Amino acid sequence: MNKIEINSTDETNLVNLYKSYVLKDTRSKLAFVIFIIARKQRIINEIEIIYKSFSLKGITIDNDLTPVARKTFLNLLFNDKNKIKNSNSIEYSKIGRKNSYKKSFSSYIFDIDSFVLLYSHLEDIITKRLTSFEIKTLLTKLIGKLKSTQDQIILDFVFDYPKYFHQTKSNTSYFGVKLAKALSTNVCVYCNREYISTILDDNGKKHISPAFDHFLSQSEYPYMAISLFNLIPSCYSCNSQLKHNKPFNINDYLYPFEDSYEGKAEFKTYWNKSFLSPEIPESELVNVNDLKIEIKPISTPEPKIFGGLSFPQNERKGNLKVFQTELVYDSIHRDSVLEIITQFRVHSKKDIESLKTSYSFIKNDADVYQFYFKNYLDEKDFNKRPLARMTRDIAMQINVIYNLFI
Repeated sequence: MNKIEINSTDETNLVNLYKSYVLKDTRSKLAFVIFIIARKQRIINEIEIIYKSFSLKGITIDNDLTPVARKTFLNLLFNDKNKIKNSNSIEYSKIGRKNSYKKSFSSYIFDIDSFVLLYSHLEDIITKRLTSFEIKTLLTKLIGKLKSTQDQIILDFVFDYPKYFHQTKSNTSYFGVKLAKALSTNVCVYCNREYISTILDDNGKKHISPAFDHFLSQSEYPYMAISLFNLIPSCYSCNSQLKHNKPFNINDYLYPFEDSYEGKAEFKTYWNKSFLSPEIPESELVNVNDLKIEIKPISTPEPKIFGGLSFPQNERKGNLKVFQTELVYDSIHRDSVLEIITQFRVHSKKDIESLKTSYSFIKNDADVYQFYFKNYLDEKDFNKRPLARMTRDIAMQINVIYNLFI
């Protein structure tokens, strides 16, 4: 797994841009939800439901949601008999009546304290990293809360992921392309195998862009659905086939905005079931079936990568288990490893020096490396091209034998 690299200035600009897209609308939706809960629980009266704001638990809550959005929300709660047809003539008197609601909502107990907590921390939810004190504290306070089907329906309305990340003809607030471009991540950060570049036509229509994985899943944390730093640019295979809705957290899995395999795990190759250490004889024909790719800890195995080794294999967590990285690489990319080995076998130290002498644009070992292996040597560039980490790790392993460069 690679780290998502973004400098502090770009991150600040991205956060401010994202807030301009989602904060006001999300706050208005959440405020109206709290108004409805307060009315249903008789905290406020029927007249107050149309007030511009009111104070609850020491927090001023602004009630400025559009009539159309109010209608949309109330129709999520109301049964067919009481559906609102005209958004300009909402009968707020229906809110206090038990028989106005769908059966699932008629006896549902709204957790107003948790919704007010979300309102008071809304900007943190939208803009803070999952490792921040604010988010850690909020998640701790909400353990076991807002877990029902009814809560999910309400929170899906408030934290409207499709509005900002599903492109449609009428969706003018689409943010997915802007986020993908801002993060400058061309390859899935989880597997470093598949391109996820964003491609638009001349009219700005999206043709290709990343899937955005919810690090904390929408099903378990619906109020984190549009949290900027909960969205990980990834490929379809990692997002929908391997991780899917698995319950991730920052304690058991690497968090791409903060960490990577670097310094913790590395790719290794084996030949004829032995660790590739002696130089392969010139006469030896290396077959891809004689190679094996594994991922090994550099020192003490990091549980977030390799899982808790004290647990049985089928109960381990960690990125390698979820994304089946070792199996996928060994099944598909042995031919790439063979190409790396071949480059070392057919070139000499003299070839390296000749390149530097003959071409002024090849200035150092990193340039030579890119010339031979068509990839990047520095981790900060690994999100630009597939297989960058594996190529670097195995090239460094084999370079110990052939000592061509670096």
